[in-house]
Amino acid sequence: MIKILFLAVLAVGALANAPLVPDTASVYITPVSAAGFRYTGDASHPSIVETFRRSIATIAGLPCDVLLSTHPGTVRMDEKLSRRLKGEADSFVDDKACRAYAETGTRALDARIAGEK
Repeated sequence: MIKILFLAVLAVGALANAPLVPDTASVYITPVSAAGFRYTGDASHPSIVETFRRSIATIAGLPCDVLLSTHPGTVRMDEKLSRRLKGEADSFVDDKACRAYAETGTRALDARIAGEK
């Protein structure tokens, strides 16, 4: 059986007064936000770095064979579709997709944190 994961990416802090609830059931993986927002926290909110790290670990551990995202470039959708159209029936199947996506998220979060120092 093929397992499919569809990720809808949430931009944390995208709204000026968006509430941050670090221990909710939401899964965050892409550190995208409004200008001036700090993932490491500031006077208006605590750090949400550990929430992101837990989310990334959750994604890395998911058993998925096909990863779809609202941002096709992050999962190489065009490349996979092109291969499919050329006859590669399983071009979307990749049992390491969640782990690779999580690794990308880790690199992006680490870069974001470094930029906040």
